[in-house]
Formats: sequence, C-alpha cells, structure tokens
Amino acid sequence: VLAFNTGFRAQLDARLAAFDVRATRVGDVFLAAAAEMAPVYERFVSGFDRSTAVQGALAESSAFVRWEAAVAARPALRHLRLNALLIMPVQRVPRYMLLLRELLALTDAAHPDRADLERALACIQGVA
Repeated sequence: VLAFNTGFRAQLDARLAAFDVRATRVGDVFLAAAAEMAPVYERFVSGFDRSTAVQGALAESSAFVRWEAAVAARPALRHLRLNALLIMPVQRVPRYMLLLRELLALTDAAHPDRADLERALACIQGVA
C-alpha cells in the first residue's frame, strides 16, 4: 500500500507542479492507478480482519502495550494507536472517491479532463 501510494503521489505531484486550471489533467493518472489500486487494496483488506485479531490477542501483553504506547508517542504518528493506523489505508479509497466527486463538481463540462475524471470515479467506485 505504501509503495503504491508513494508512486501515485509522485505522479500527481508531477502533474500539479505546473498547474494550469484550464489544461492540467489528473483524471488519467487516477485511471491508470485504479487498475493497480484494486489488487493492492484487496490484499490489504483481505488481511485486515486477521491483523485486528492479532492486535486484539496482543493487547493482553504488557510488552505490546508498552510498544504501542511508545510508537503512538511519535509526533509523526499524531499519537494514533495501531488500530487507528491500520484502518487508514482502508479509508483511502473512499477518500479518493470524494476527491474525484469534488473535482467533477468543480470541473467544467468542456474541460479536457472531464471525461477522464468521470471514468476514474467509476473505476475507483469499482475498487471500493
């Protein structure tokens, strides 16, 4: 999931580096990513129940509780516990859908990216 999102963000950043409201396109980047996104997130979600079960079993361990508290204390993790961090990738796909809906609401019908944004939203909904 991290490798996928790192590459996806790099592609979006490259597009947005020279942003032009009349010409910049990102729909095709989302379309290309959607095909790769599906197996990445399916793999993560399929192991999610097992991950939370293991976490629940470890919650009885004082060593795990200390480790989790030490990890959560890191400022970069915003004091989130493991269960909150594990759900974040699951929430990412619906957030992409919300982003695409918002982009579509703000994109004129004549914009060169309009059709790709519509197709990208349909693909991301399929992933979700």
